[in-house]
Amino acid sequence: MSATRRLAKLEGSLPPREAVLLWLAEVHEHDSFDDYLAWLRDQPASTAPVIVIIERARAAARASHAGELRPLVREAEDRATADAVFLFMLIIQLELDATAMIRTGRLRLVALSWESQARVAEGESDRRGWAAWRRAVHDLASDLARSEAARRLLEDRYLDGREVLSPVRVAAWRELREGVSALVEMLPSLPGGRRRQRPDRGVLRTAEQSAPEAAHTLLERVRAQALALLGDHASASALAERALRGAA
Repeated sequence: MSATRRLAKLEGSLPPREAVLLWLAEVHEHDSFDDYLAWLRDQPASTAPVIVIIERARAAARASHAGELRPLVREAEDRATADAVFLFMLIIQLELDATAMIRTGRLRLVALSWESQARVAEGESDRRGWAAWRRAVHDLASDLARSEAARRLLEDRYLDGREVLSPVRVAAWRELREGVSALVEMLPSLPGGRRRQRPDRGVLRTAEQSAPEAAHTLLERVRAQALALLGDHASASALAERALRGAA
């Protein structure tokens, strides 16, 4: 058997996490997720990522339970399928959430930047107005840091610490984070600020405290999506209802 055929056989039989990470590496061969999707549209239907990932995971389950009773093998295959779908949906949801945060974060950053410039140009010294602006800056910085911290928690726990975001998203996230950091660094020098204050510490502390809850909330959504995709609509509905109760 040639090296190429051995590699193909190996890649055709992978545990769920390895199968999903192999697919993620294929995604990252493209600059962005959008570029990957555009490329995928021209590929055969049989190469759809979720189908390939499930086939690889089920093949690995069969191989690891070779010689066992058929019900046990089928149970292992189903478990591998569920794990693969969950991890696949987790990556999709992390990418979507990051994209949404970048889009809305940019708008918030631009609005806050223009507001600060206008206040400074007009010699605005209204402490109440500046206080509201400062809170908005802190909220944006906290939202961004919490989202990133939650994503890192999930990447470390489920994806061997592998970066989920595509190169374009990574660059966009870095640009947004640097823009927000620049606003945060301005806080001590503006009306109502404290020269010795380190506002970034408060932001990081808030993110560290709230990141686990944000990660749990995202996981609940992903589990519901995975269950729905697997056809377990009753369990998916129960998860969705629990999430709605928690948000109320």
